[in-house]
Amino acid sequence: MTTDDVKRMQQSLGALLGQIDSAVASLSAAKAFAPQFPILLMITLVDLLGYLSAGSSTQPNAVSFMRNYLGRRNRRYQEVSGLLYCMIRHGLVHEQKWKSIRLQNGSELTVRVGKGSLRTHLGVERGTAGTPWEKTLWLDVDVGQLWTDIKTGVGDFLEDLSQDQGKLRTCVAAMDRLVAAESESTVKKYAKPDFAFL
Repeated sequence: MTTDDVKRMQQSLGALLGQIDSAVASLSAAKAFAPQFPILLMITLVDLLGYLSAGSSTQPNAVSFMRNYLGRRNRRYQEVSGLLYCMIRHGLVHEQKWKSIRLQNGSELTVRVGKGSLRTHLGVERGTAGTPWEKTLWLDVDVGQLWTDIKTGVGDFLEDLSQDQGKLRTCVAAMDRLVAAESESTVKKYAKPDFAFL
């Protein structure tokens, strides 16, 4: 592995960050702010970063990336990354909404996403007694702070790649697999009739 490999990762991730940064800024500035769209871009990037850092694409690798790299700047990520990933990523990708979790004590944990309006990023607030939300716990996520933390995490990850040949080797191999063309036989498993147009 060489410094060219580090530069390649810096350029690839830098370009991706720039594109997502523009999209997040545009979506966040919209008059009718819909946090699902910028958050979906961010969490998809976390999936990619988990893949690049560990060499395979799994939920534990994405969560591990968050705990390790985002957790360096805000220790709260070390405690809540698995919950964030489950409620945000799985909720949005599979159910088109934030996922809530019914806790064993009967409370419901859900995310409350905002931009600059929340008291504490990754703080937990209990619903007010005597209201319909008294058994609700909100895990607050500030879109801007999450994005800042992800970008900082990417910087820390790139720094690690420049200092650790093993991590760099894993990342380069994962990137090479990512950009390789998939075989027709693999794709035919789920898209066989689609090849007729060729």
